[in-house]
Amino acid sequence: MNLDGFDLPVKKLKGTDPVETLDLSGKNLGVASAVVIASLISVNGALTRVDVRQNNIAGDGAVQLAAAVLGNLKIDVFNEIPIKEMRANSLTELDLNGKGVGVEGGMVVVGLIPVMGGLTKMSLAHTDLKEEGTKAICEALKQNKTLKELDLSGNIGGEAGAKHVADMLGVNNALTKIS
Repeated sequence: MNLDGFDLPVKKLKGTDPVETLDLSGKNLGVASAVVIASLISVNGALTRVDVRQNNIAGDGAVQLAAAVLGNLKIDVFNEIPIKEMRANSLTELDLNGKGVGVEGGMVVVGLIPVMGGLTKMSLAHTDLKEEGTKAICEALKQNKTLKELDLSGNIGGEAGAKHVADMLGVNNALTKIS
């Protein structure tokens, strides 16, 4: 199947051999591919690692992909994000600096922020969140009372992203350090 100029290995993913790792990083995938990948993640019970970094996934594609990842409890790692540890609330620090998790990765982090009650420090520096991912992170952090340190440097999405950060800081009283 060809979407966004890339042939997805759909037959292999739907075949009888279980696929545990799916690496589609840097394939110039877009929204249409993200929707297909999301549906594959939803039905593949053996999948534990997915990487779709360095693509053009945003908007509805990012939302659907993040929802599929969050809904598949077998996934341990998505875009280098330690999903298993985050779900288990076993992290006090989350360092994704430079991992380029993308908008879809930011949305996965957003979905797991409420279950990470012990998280006190998070670095999302240079993660390619863009304005859309920054907005989602900031909306989630408006209600967060445990995070003390946050690094969003290098990728907030310009002036629009900066406004989301400012709005979040107007209501979040827990943060003591932000970059």
